[in-house]
Amino acid sequence: MESNNTTRPQDSGLHARPEARPKPSGPAPGRYRRFRWLTLTIGGLGLAAAIWTVAWQITALITEASIESWMNIRRGMGEQLTYSDMITRSGYPFAVRHEIKAPVWTIRRGGLETRMTTPVLVVENTPIDPYQLKLEADQGVDIWSGGPTGMNTVRAKPVRVSVRVGDYAPESGGLVAANLVAEDPTGSYIASLERIEFRLQPDDTEPESGAQAARQPVSVIALLDADITGLVLSERFQVPFSGPADLSTRMAIEGGLPSYDPAGLALWRDAGGVIDIRALSVYWAPLDLRGDGAFALDRNLRPQGAATISAAGLPAILDQVVAMGGIKPNEASWIKLALIALAKRPAEGGAPRVTAPLTIQNGQVSLGPLTIGRVGSVIQ
Repeated sequence: MESNNTTRPQDSGLHARPEARPKPSGPAPGRYRRFRWLTLTIGGLGLAAAIWTVAWQITALITEASIESWMNIRRGMGEQLTYSDMITRSGYPFAVRHEIKAPVWTIRRGGLETRMTTPVLVVENTPIDPYQLKLEADQGVDIWSGGPTGMNTVRAKPVRVSVRVGDYAPESGGLVAANLVAEDPTGSYIASLERIEFRLQPDDTEPESGAQAARQPVSVIALLDADITGLVLSERFQVPFSGPADLSTRMAIEGGLPSYDPAGLALWRDAGGVIDIRALSVYWAPLDLRGDGAFALDRNLRPQGAATISAAGLPAILDQVVAMGGIKPNEASWIKLALIALAKRPAEGGAPRVTAPLTIQNGQVSLGPLTIGRVGSVIQ
């Protein structure tokens, strides 16, 4: 009798139960994709960092070469530029910063000498915008200026300059200085300023057209905004004002930017240089003045031109001039009557204001028909 115990062939892997199938080796597809993106991200960041480092180094080298080139150009013009140590660079990764230790800039023109120095000058830009430069002298700047009779001194702390460099010259810029003090050659106090700010930019005014444009000489025009706060003069200056003075102005400078020496100013004058004051505001108690006008220089480098001003506080100023002995009381009385007759109270209210033409001709300053003073050369 045959036995029923027959041997059943073993199931192949094709018929194995799911839990018995062999598991694939290596990371799961989802984990592989995450690993790949992580690798690509790290690689991309590393490449970007390498590119940024190269850009930073190139910007630093170009900026340093530009500083040296600019110094050499100024030296070729007869100016002296020195510093005590090698230019050092820092600021990576966000800024390219060059430190120039103890720079001294000396300019001699027409018998006048100007010397500027600071303990440390920092020049900064970025790889993203290498043509926008910041110059910082947080430890202060000393300026000596004068001639054979002595040097006046101006100290300011801090001083910061910004400039956008163009192809051939600065396109725009600004200067901010605080805590300015001026002294004469004997070390006596002349004046002080709480803050001074200048902003220079190209003029975006639409050019003239037609015959009028044909008569106008071609000139470089720049807009200059200036704000001066907290001007205080020494008591030795007899002025009919009290307290700190504040000034704000916007002017267009035609004919380029003149250098402040007799030869440079004469060249600017002969080239048709004009200062077009588009807005002026001065408050120096009791004076409150607003105006606009255009001025140039005469053959003696004195201001000449015309403006329209609106001023309040003139009668009070006249009283101060009488008290100082600058004018006789009976003459002041007639002038005061004329001022009162000319004054009108603004529609918006406030103190009466005198609106009149102001002219400067042959060194003489006139307000309407009245002669109110004299001016000399701008370099005196």
